[in-house]
Amino acid sequence: MNRLRKSILLPARYFSYRFRWLKVYYWADKKLFALGNTLVLPVWYYVWLFHFSMKLLGYKALHKIADKAIHTIPYNIRFLAS
Repeated sequence: MNRLRKSILLPARYFSYRFRWLKVYYWADKKLFALGNTLVLPVWYYVWLFHFSMKLLGYKALHKIADKAIHTIPYNIRFLAS
């Protein structure tokens, strides 16, 4: 249930910030803070994404994509996979 709640609240917070709906932004941020370190996706996906991104770093044209993908992975899994 927490995964579903977080997967709904993350885009709600992002879009409310972009459209300057500050009440919704702070409400979503407060709810997200209460969820803490709930992972939206399973751990094996994050590990796979980390290894795939490290392979992409071998190609200069894909550095920006790989960097963006690596920084979407939570810290605890990023250091677990390396």
